[in-house]
Amino acid sequence: EPAVPWPLTMTKAELAATAALVDLILPADGQAPSASQVGVPAFINEWVSAPYPDQQEQRALIIPGLAWLDKEASKRGGQAFAQLRVDDQKKIADDIAFKDKVKPGFEKPAKFFARMRALTMGAYYTTPEGWKVIGYPGNTPVSSGPYPGPTPEALEHIKGVIEGKGLKFTLPENGPL
Repeated sequence: EPAVPWPLTMTKAELAATAALVDLILPADGQAPSASQVGVPAFINEWVSAPYPDQQEQRALIIPGLAWLDKEASKRGGQAFAQLRVDDQKKIADDIAFKDKVKPGFEKPAKFFARMRALTMGAYYTTPEGWKVIGYPGNTPVSSGPYPGPTPEALEHIKGVIEGKGLKFTLPENGPL
């Protein structure tokens, strides 16, 4: 149980809206649990509660964004976002989720959604459950022989990134890394 060195500040309503939204972004699928099932709302609560400038700047986007979700849900469905049927939640999210299809006047909520999507993905895929979804074995030791180095596909990707920045890519003389 990790300890958070600062008070968590999100309200129950904000956490409920967060759980509903992150589960729209990454719902349970087959054997993969939903974002809320792996603790993404707790991660976001810690994130926006952190006393650091970057997180406080993002808090100024996220907390009003959650309030907007509830206000929009109330306007459309007469209840908080978390209490709406998933289909109705999706209709609200569809107005802000796709960069080239943002409903006019919803630019700020769209920025909020983009940030929430990034936080959700980052939080989810750094959990053991998220690792399993993408087939990442975690930090596992090589048990036999010397480290084999990155795969040819990984090396090709690294080469493309480095050369794309105008730098020269070369491997050491004694093998791949």
